[in-house]
Amino acid sequence: MQESDDSMQESDDSMQVSDESEVESDFHGEIVREEVPVFVLICFLLHYCICIYTIIPYFTYNSTVTFFVIVSWNMNDDFCVISQFEEFYFGITFIFQTKAKRVTNLQKTLIYIIQLYKIRNLI
Repeated sequence: MQESDDSMQESDDSMQVSDESEVESDFHGEIVREEVPVFVLICFLLHYCICIYTIIPYFTYNSTVTFFVIVSWNMNDDFCVISQFEEFYFGITFIFQTKAKRVTNLQKTLIYIIQLYKIRNLI
């Protein structure tokens, strides 16, 4: 009788350990599913606004912002500086990931094409 109780307790302990490891592996680089404070959401909203501002080619002065964004990508090994600040201070990025991701070649090409379009229209 005592052996069966000990074996049940050991199996319960092993299940608890496996549950904890599953929780840790679920949140490593995955989408975060918890409540986010309002201040953090405001910072994310500002990050979204900067992204939209650099993408739309009809704004007059966004070339200066875009220049600084491209230089920061090149100096920071293709990572967005704002996303890394968000990851460091808040633990999540503006796309609700736990790790900052590299800027893809598609995203960089899109920015370059938009800036070339602006230059073409200025001439």
